[in-house]
Amino acid sequence: MNMTIATREAGDVTIVDLRGRLVVGAEGAALRRQVRDLLHDGKNKLLLNASQVEFIDSSGLGELVTALRSVRKQGGELKLLNLGEKFHDLLRITKLYSLFEITDDEASAVRSFTQFDSGRQILVELTGATSAAPRCELEISKVDGQQVDATERE
Repeated sequence: MNMTIATREAGDVTIVDLRGRLVVGAEGAALRRQVRDLLHDGKNKLLLNASQVEFIDSSGLGELVTALRSVRKQGGELKLLNLGEKFHDLLRITKLYSLFEITDDEASAVRSFTQFDSGRQILVELTGATSAAPRCELEISKVDGQQVDATERE
């Protein structure tokens, strides 16, 4: 079965539904084109839904890593959704599991994209174990995709 790809929107997150085999050749190239087109359209919050992926080979894994790098290069995030057991095992065996955020719940995955949007600032109040401990507020902002910068506010 060839790879078919459909996209849908959930707020500012693009869900990419994959169906078929993610393998060397036209199937892998289709995913690469889809990610490139989405990034070109300014869509850099991608959730790849793999619930209908029947098979993935090493080239398919390479396409996922390439997609992840491309999205991060554009200041975005790419997450994986609904991986089958064999897909999970393949990521573990190849030690690629730690590169991706993986979930089985679409709603929580979509929400997770907005928790630390670039430019959004969050105030955090830190309190000590005792009432005598000093209190401070930190201003936290997302920097370079994953890094977080915290500065003390007065």
